[in-house]
Amino acid sequence: MQYLINTVPTLKLILRECVAHVNFLVVLALTLFIFVIDLHLPLGVAAGTPYALVIFATLWVGDIRSTYVIAAMGFVFTIAGYFLSPGIEAPFHTVIINRTLTLMLIVCAAAMAIRIKKAHIDIAALMNQVLTDPITGFKNN
Repeated sequence: MQYLINTVPTLKLILRECVAHVNFLVVLALTLFIFVIDLHLPLGVAAGTPYALVIFATLWVGDIRSTYVIAAMGFVFTIAGYFLSPGIEAPFHTVIINRTLTLMLIVCAAAMAIRIKKAHIDIAALMNQVLTDPITGFKNN
């Protein structure tokens, strides 16, 4: 019985890690799906803007690296979509403006998501600190 009680926290930790990996794989699959859609749409259609959504979806993945990876993929896929997409349906300046705005949106979304994650890390660190009253020496709740 004691062995079972000791393994429950370990199982919770393993399950939490598996959920984080599954969430990252879902976000990665969505990023690739957006890239495929972007490749099938003609230039001039702002199909790269959903990359901001998958960047914000990395908030459900544990580490900050995932946000950097998805943002970098979105940035590269936006540039690659410019060269690999079929014919131009809009004026050339519109295509360039749309791609530039998409790149700016990706950078801004990544910066916001990273700041949110860092704030969560800071809050978690503060919550784990043991606060004691300097006069009485007792723990404050």
